[in-house]
Amino acid sequence: MQPYYITTPIYYVNDEPHLGHMYTTIAADVLARHQRLSGKDVFFLTGVDEHGQKVQQAAEARGIEPIALADQVVARYQSLWPELSISHNDFIRTSSERHHKAVQAMWCRLENAGAIYKGFYEDWYCVPCESYWTETQLKDAKCWDNHHCPDCTREVEKVQEETYFFRLSAYQDRLIAYIKDNPDFIAPESRRNEVLRFIEGGLRDLSVSRTTFSWGVPVPGDEKHVVYVWIDALTNYLTAVGFPEQENPTRWPASVHLIGKDILRFHAIYWPCMLMAAELPMPERVFAHGWWTVEGEKMSKSKGNALRPADLLAKYDADVLRYFLLREIPFGQDGDFSFDSLKARHNSELANDVGNLLNRSLAMLKKYNASILGDVGEEAPMDRALIADIEGMQRDVDSLLNRQAFHLALERINSVIKHGNRYVEDNAPWALAKVGNVARLNTVLYHLIESLRLIAIQLSPFMPKKMAEMLHQIMNDDVNIDDLRLIDCAGWGFLQADHTCQTPAPIFPRME
Repeated sequence: MQPYYITTPIYYVNDEPHLGHMYTTIAADVLARHQRLSGKDVFFLTGVDEHGQKVQQAAEARGIEPIALADQVVARYQSLWPELSISHNDFIRTSSERHHKAVQAMWCRLENAGAIYKGFYEDWYCVPCESYWTETQLKDAKCWDNHHCPDCTREVEKVQEETYFFRLSAYQDRLIAYIKDNPDFIAPESRRNEVLRFIEGGLRDLSVSRTTFSWGVPVPGDEKHVVYVWIDALTNYLTAVGFPEQENPTRWPASVHLIGKDILRFHAIYWPCMLMAAELPMPERVFAHGWWTVEGEKMSKSKGNALRPADLLAKYDADVLRYFLLREIPFGQDGDFSFDSLKARHNSELANDVGNLLNRSLAMLKKYNASILGDVGEEAPMDRALIADIEGMQRDVDSLLNRQAFHLALERINSVIKHGNRYVEDNAPWALAKVGNVARLNTVLYHLIESLRLIAIQLSPFMPKKMAEMLHQIMNDDVNIDDLRLIDCAGWGFLQADHTCQTPAPIFPRME
């Protein structure tokens, strides 16, 4: 089977899970489920970043050890992901022994390549966004990096310390050439252009060790230094696939790193340069999505409008949230989370469109033929048009999801659902039953039910539990969504005459 390796960022443990973490992880899960459905050997990684100064400071402020703080936050993630149907294969912690081994092995590999040297660092440092700035880059003596750290207008600290450097500047020209030669490497295009502008402005060598805190992986052979986040956190993507036991892991490179735009520079500049130095392949794609506001305002604790996953799940179905987050805005752009918009999407597209098509089709099958599919008669042009639309939709969805165009994939599926509802009106099964045209009635009902089966399969990566319910009503049997493979079930004509469906039950009751 063709491998497919997808990652989320590893999330910091100095704060609890929020909407942004949900968004990235749900998107990664949809891609993982779609690729499994397509028959690929999927490895889906998520996890947490436990090391660093701000984690140590957060733990000290609570009077606990950093590992205790990490354990508390990890438990929240590990209880949240099943509620959202996240189907990850591995959950990595940077405090784990396997990761410590990988980080130290990566360090040695970079050092042996001549890419790390010891020096002395003096500059201004912002703890929240983990960034260093020269005097000329500061604004009113404060961190200016509002693009990468939206809450950051904080005071910076003067840092003077012995440090190890990574020769980032040595890979500047090579990285520019790679990005230009591989236009799909960074997406969306606006982020690719942003990265190129940053690199062309000149790269400085990167400080990759610290002596001012101890919560991290010791530098091999110089344990007063700890390996800093750039090498520590980014190496997690190799740890999970068997590095360093496998010097060149068979599952590497990653098919796609899904990240927020705030950490684009780390993944599209620092990480590729480190991989070049270590003589390891580049990830195939880095996709940086945008940020969410809530009802038109930036999320913040002070405003009390930060959306906690637990609060959302207490009010809304997890699958409806999954659908809304990926339907509402183009992936890669910023968007606004509006409860009115959530209700409108649910009622118009889920309740009125797909829910209504399922209910009316199964209800007519029950009324006119005791829920049993009849023999298919001669197909009319409108029957063949519906089949062609569904087959085109299947190809289009695959192409769109390979580009991470979630909203367009859902829009394409919705176009077939609308086609199905038009098909009902154009064929008027109630009229066919009234005049006794059994052959045509059976043909129309078959096309509706078979269409719904294929629609449910394409929607299953987005709404796994709801589509399992939908397929249960169609197939009259329990369906394990995780076991579905397109090669076995995606062809037209899977359902046979005399197949019995269930009595319909609403899957998407209207929100009032």
